[in-house]
Amino acid sequence: MSTSLSRHLFRIDEVAASLRYALIERRMEEGMYWTEELIDSEEYGLLLRIITDVWVFSQGPFTRLSLLPAIAAATHAPSAVALRLLSFSILRTPKSIADGSVLAIAALALEDLRAPSLEFQMANMNLHGSPQGPDAGLAAAIERGDVRAAARHIFKGATVTGLILERRAYTAAVRRLEGAAVQAGSPIWHALWSIIDVMILLMTPKQFADATVVAPAVELSETVQEWLADWRAVVGRRQRRRFKVQTVAIKWLTTRGRMSYKESTVGELLRGDVWRLLEGCKYWDRKAVEFGICGGLSAAVGAIDEETQDALEGFINFAFPDDIPDEWSVAARELSYGDGFLVPGAAPSRANWLRSWMPDKAVAVGAKELANTRQVIESSSVGGYYMDEWLATNATASNQFSNTR
Repeated sequence: MSTSLSRHLFRIDEVAASLRYALIERRMEEGMYWTEELIDSEEYGLLLRIITDVWVFSQGPFTRLSLLPAIAAATHAPSAVALRLLSFSILRTPKSIADGSVLAIAALALEDLRAPSLEFQMANMNLHGSPQGPDAGLAAAIERGDVRAAARHIFKGATVTGLILERRAYTAAVRRLEGAAVQAGSPIWHALWSIIDVMILLMTPKQFADATVVAPAVELSETVQEWLADWRAVVGRRQRRRFKVQTVAIKWLTTRGRMSYKESTVGELLRGDVWRLLEGCKYWDRKAVEFGICGGLSAAVGAIDEETQDALEGFINFAFPDDIPDEWSVAARELSYGDGFLVPGAAPSRANWLRSWMPDKAVAVGAKELANTRQVIESSSVGGYYMDEWLATNATASNQFSNTR
């Protein structure tokens, strides 16, 4: 995973993991803090990816369907205002209504289809050609309200038809997101959005009314606005770093979470060219250009001309207005840097990663099926490849989804 840092020198992957944890646990102040950190770092795409993942897997259509049009709109044109409101909307949703229907149905459908070649088949699903039409099996499953059976047909390539007019804003939104997944060449998310489409079509009138009764937040609360004002007053300063990265958030999810407890990331802050850790963050890359490092920070590596050296010096003074990290206190460094977690020689557990996604209820499945879902997750027989693609893509080389426990 990238070693680039956020604007305030937290690791980008740890900011992302901390936000995900805060959104799931409904930790309002921390959630808004990490949201703002990603906004300040101009990581709008990453922020939207986390918000979408949390909505899909821990809220979903049966609890906060009302957020779906806003998520679809943000995908088309992300903005700081829209993303801030989406985070706030999820954070203020009571944790007691969390619903794991999408994860449960996806896990059970994949388990039903389990075969040695399944992952290969999914990875090579042709989404750019003409999709397979809805076969009789899919139509019959929808007719009898069997989401799990419908999902099995969807994972094999069938597509969903049908539109209930009063739900058109939501089916239209999910289909825009499904289309974006197709364009991105993402067969798993194409399938997941299709499953959500089926869920919307099969909701009872009461379920639909309950899921849409709460409108998306139109303004931040007064308390949140006060927090934002306080944080903006010290933007760019070391004192802005006020929340410690949660151990439970980054375990299994980040570079440090995949390191041995005998290793540490603190050394990154003590290197002479610490400014190089800023490479890859959109905010810092843009600032480097503004200071005259025309090719971005990577262009300053090895450059000896006086003009580039002057530009780099100005950039470094801007990036570290208080002092450079090797002069920070131990406490300041440990806000986002520290030791790894794994026993030497061990690998992260896929089950430990997936476990935190599973709420205590799932409207679309019964209690027995929910228990089966937990068993599937605990046994790691369903791969994590269909969730959180940002993580999965970047973690491949580190064996993130090893079966080792």
